[in-house]
Amino acid sequence: MLQQMVKSPWDLVNVGFTLALHLVFVVMGFFVFASDYKTACLNVGLQTLGITIGWWIGMLISPSSSRHQSDMATVGKAVTAFVISRP
Repeated sequence: MLQQMVKSPWDLVNVGFTLALHLVFVVMGFFVFASDYKTACLNVGLQTLGITIGWWIGMLISPSSSRHQSDMATVGKAVTAFVISRP
């Protein structure tokens, strides 16, 4: 199953590098840039939210199959309905 998901060994390197980079920024946000525990938790929470939103936008922009394309189009329509329908 893993061989079907990973088309190239560089895909694993890319995922590993991305996760390591995010881990470095989380550690920096928690230990370096925060003066107290509440600020550290806020930093990590905002970083996690940013990573999640970035991943969703990336999936919307570049779906990997026709099923993903239709699923993400449905999600995109739902999100757009909530964003545009604000008074």
